[in-house]
Amino acid sequence: MPDRRGELRELEAALRECAPAWPPTPDLAAAIRPRLAPRRARRRGLKKWLLGVLAGAVAATMAIEPARSAVLELLGLRAVTVERRTADPAPRPFGAALDLGRASTLDLARRATGLRVMPSPTLREPAGVWVSEAPAAVSLVHRRPRILVQVLDARVAEPVLGKTAGPGVSVEPVRGGFFLSGAPHGVGYLRRDGVPVVEPQRLAGNTLLVERDGVLIRVEGRLTRERALAIADSTRVARDRP
Repeated sequence: MPDRRGELRELEAALRECAPAWPPTPDLAAAIRPRLAPRRARRRGLKKWLLGVLAGAVAATMAIEPARSAVLELLGLRAVTVERRTADPAPRPFGAALDLGRASTLDLARRATGLRVMPSPTLREPAGVWVSEAPAAVSLVHRRPRILVQVLDARVAEPVLGKTAGPGVSVEPVRGGFFLSGAPHGVGYLRRDGVPVVEPQRLAGNTLLVERDGVLIRVEGRLTRERALAIADSTRVARDRP
């Protein structure tokens, strides 16, 4: 039998002799990669362009009622409805239901009324500031606790106040004014020109009307006489004009 091992050794030796004459295999990946990059970039750009055109066409189609229904049916979404809704209205300023004039800020209220109001430090910052004229008034509405503090260019008038109190209302004299408690009640006072003003009760609870620094301070809410007086006494008011 022929010696297979010997033949293989001879073949291996022959191949080794041919190796120097055979050129090395080039790096095909490095040679082809630069050629493929521009093609891929062009394909990506074309893909983005096609997607943009498709999105625009779908948007235009969905704007038309019959076409929109057909598209939804094609996609298997016949049960889906598309609604167009307007944006929700802006929330009303805090205290709008109390009918205190127009929403404002302390600085704008000072310019409009000439009353520079510095809120009581015993309360948190007011959640709403309102301003009105005839008489000039700056109203501060506090959220927690719910308290109304008004500074009015007016004065206390016991006869007017007595007519608005009504039955079941206790009218207690305090320094510079009166404290009203008990049943729901109205509020009466005099403007600087002597015209009487009668207003409804704004918040449930009790009402304090006192004169401080030449203005009328009204404090209203669920509070005691002592608490109301402390708020009024710590509310500072200055006039920018006589």
